[in-house]
Amino acid sequence: MRNAVENVFAIASVDAFQTDVRIPDAQVAPFADQKTYLVELLMKQDQMSMAASIESRVPFLDHPFVEFSTRVPASLKLRGANGKYLIKRVAESLLPHPIVHRKKMGFPTPLRLWLRDARVQPLLDRLTDRNGFLASVVDASAVRTLLERHRSGQLDGTDRLWRLLNLHLWGEVFIAKRRDPRETLLGAAARV
Repeated sequence: MRNAVENVFAIASVDAFQTDVRIPDAQVAPFADQKTYLVELLMKQDQMSMAASIESRVPFLDHPFVEFSTRVPASLKLRGANGKYLIKRVAESLLPHPIVHRKKMGFPTPLRLWLRDARVQPLLDRLTDRNGFLASVVDASAVRTLLERHRSGQLDGTDRLWRLLNLHLWGEVFIAKRRDPRETLLGAAARV
């Protein structure tokens, strides 16, 4: 990330902001995103799609489209608190209104459903394994209570259980060195 930020300043140096060469305020954030966050996001998207043997496309990054978007006036990109104004206006003729105007979702995974599925039990059992890494760093009775309350529906423990699974896996592989990284929780999950 630091290199990406340094690149932004190399491309549009602080001096450029203090002379006649000035990036309009409405373009500063998109420019910074393009030179920092977007680079990282695209790299992750590429790695994840390749890891799953999926050929993915990012349609809004078509070179002519990106060039066009840099020439669109800010007033057509943002109207009041409504972002992506022009794209939404175009999309309204193609998609239902609730789809075009729904809140941003990101890339959600059905983690909550997965951790309530009976097939996840072998993974969750590892959280209470007396010989596992987790037993050496957390209170086992608190983990059992969390699991029971999650299973019964009294509590949504999705985030905590996910973090505990990751901590356990990390500890088993890198601290306790009891598991081959190729035979991890993910390997066990694939067999479920």
